[in-house]
Amino acid sequence: SRVGIGELIEARTPASLAVLLYRSGSSTPANTDLFEELRRVPGSSPVIMLAPGGGNLLAYDALIRSLDEDQAIVGFRLPGADGRSDPVSTIVEQADRILPQLLAMVPPADGFELVGWSTGGLLALELANRLESEGYPVAFIAMIDTIYPGFQMASQPGKADKYRRLFTDGGVSAVRDHARHRLAIRIRESKEMARMRLAERTRDNVDAKVIERQLFEIAFAAAESYRPRVFDGPVVFYGASGTDTARTVVPWGEHFARVEVVIVEGEHAEENAILDAERVGPLARHLQKLLTANH
Repeated sequence: SRVGIGELIEARTPASLAVLLYRSGSSTPANTDLFEELRRVPGSSPVIMLAPGGGNLLAYDALIRSLDEDQAIVGFRLPGADGRSDPVSTIVEQADRILPQLLAMVPPADGFELVGWSTGGLLALELANRLESEGYPVAFIAMIDTIYPGFQMASQPGKADKYRRLFTDGGVSAVRDHARHRLAIRIRESKEMARMRLAERTRDNVDAKVIERQLFEIAFAAAESYRPRVFDGPVVFYGASGTDTARTVVPWGEHFARVEVVIVEGEHAEENAILDAERVGPLARHLQKLLTANH
């Protein structure tokens, strides 16, 4: 059985998840469609979220919960995220697979609203250019800390260096508080991973974490080789304060003619990530204002 990511996000307890699995029916063929309805709101134009390197849409969990309840939300997974279909090796090929489904499933209304975190931002850019070239309006692109193609992610400091710096700056209490925070994050991540594996495991018993790791490697290589075209429409770039702006804000600022840069406190991923529930608030409020203004 399989349930969509939108249903998974809404299923907060094992009991409710079990009901969804039962309703999906073990004899029902698995849906290999890339489209996911993350929040259904009749009469509301949906914002579109594009999967990052791991292929699934779980990274947007906290952002989805932080947007207004009357905001419809849909998403598109990457090819290969279901464990059955073959992954594709370039951003252009990803867009080739997603675009027909996007046009079939999402009404354009006053313009498509595309959101992409990390490598998902490159996919949002490629789709925006495709849509405009075919005569469809694009209201805006929201790129969330997307590294400009050609720049490698900065290496992270080792644990010893990190704790040495914490001790130097704040003493024992800073190290203790950091450790407690890390433990809380690990507990939450373990719970989310258990839910993801239960929902994303296919009938062939392919582990979702293995799929995610493989797709990340493919998507990272695809992002490094991608050559972004100019997009003339509105762009908002949410940059993490912990990411080197020479890899994000500076090159994207030079690339786009109309870009609003919003710096958000936090890191790209892992510890203190800007899409974590504790930090996503400012980003979500700014994005919601854009969505409300467009509707």
